[in-house]
Parts: sequence; structure tokens; C-alpha cells
Amino acid sequence: MRISPMQITRRGFIAGTAGIIATPAMAAGAAPRPLVAGTRTIEVNGKAARMFALTGPAGKPGIVLAPDERFFVRLENRINAPTIIHWHGQEPDWRQDGFPWPQTPPIAASADKIYDFQPIAGTYWMHSHQGMQEQRLMTAPLIVHDAASQQADVQEIVVMLHDFSFTPPAQILAGLRKGGGMMGGMMGGMSGMSGMSSMGGMSGMGNMSGMMGSADLNDVA
Repeated sequence: MRISPMQITRRGFIAGTAGIIATPAMAAGAAPRPLVAGTRTIEVNGKAARMFALTGPAGKPGIVLAPDERFFVRLENRINAPTIIHWHGQEPDWRQDGFPWPQTPPIAASADKIYDFQPIAGTYWMHSHQGMQEQRLMTAPLIVHDAASQQADVQEIVVMLHDFSFTPPAQILAGLRKGGGMMGGMMGGMSGMSGMSSMGGMSGMGNMSGMMGSADLNDVA
């Protein structure tokens, strides 16, 4: 029998392990890989910014798994706020998916949660589904090797690209919802483009003006 993922503190985990029915990885005597939701300081154009981080074993971002290795991970929330992490591209039991269903509440500050499932091989990523933590770089690689990729005679270099602004995400979103700010500037510039009215799918900018109602963080210039 497989236990459901739990939201617990370190002390609660130690106190409760006597009555826990083991997961497959636990039964094999394996220890979960640590993954810490924390913070870091990055530098952009010579200016420092305090952002989130998902740090795995040996202080490296994210998780890298060997062929046939289970995703057996202890997520430790160390950001003094709730969080929940989604394993993008994976198909675990819905209770381990990291999407904030009503039945899977966020992980509280200073709490841990254990995940244990068989992953899908490939190059993926992990990211927060709590508020706008993803926009503050609560993201990391999730790489699951298969036999072919493990044996390939190549040097592996992982690069993640992400939008960044020193302006807080909440402030950017508030500006977008007002229908002005950056979106207003973009619309003004586009209205002066020659030939715009002759574009069949965008005649008279009517369609573009209708899109303003759905502005979100993906619409930032």
C-alpha cells in the first residue's frame, strides 16, 4: 500500500515514522533527495536582486535523476511563506502533482513534503504554483536521464532563460489590469505602424483592443 504525500515538519516526520507504511523508495532503504525552496541573490546589469531558488543536492539548482531512478524527493519550504511546486511534464498521482487543488494545500513555511513516483525521462522543469513566486524565479531544471542519454558521449550544459524585472510582479500585474502602463505604450506604438489597417485578421485594431481585457504577466514588453 502506498501512503499519500504529507505536509509535515521535521519533528513531526521523525515522531510519526513508526506508524508509516513505506513507499516503494522507503521500502528499498533509500533516502529522499533534498530540494530546498529558498532565496538567493542574483546580479542583473550590475544590480543585486533577491529572488527565490529551488536548490537540490550539492547546492545545484533542481534535480537530475539517473535512468530508472524514482523521483523520491523531500521538498523543504524555507521561504517563510506557503509554496507548492509543480513538476512540469511529469504525470504523478494528482496529490503529488504540485497543482493547488483544494485537496492539496500549499506547503506551509518551515514544513516539508515527500514525493515518491516513477518519473518520465526527458528534460523538464519545476516551478511554483503559489501566487507569483514563479515570476520571482521559483523555478529550476528537472532532468530525467534514460539509458541512451546517460551513455551519450556529450558534455551536458543546462541553460534556463526567464523573464526578469526589478519591478515587483504584483506591481506589473496591477498596471496591466488598469489597461494602461506598458500595454498602453505598446498599443500606441502599434497604432502608428503603416499598413496595420490592411491586415485582414487585425482590421482597424479592433481585435487588438479586444485583447486588452485578457492582459496578464505574459503581455509585458
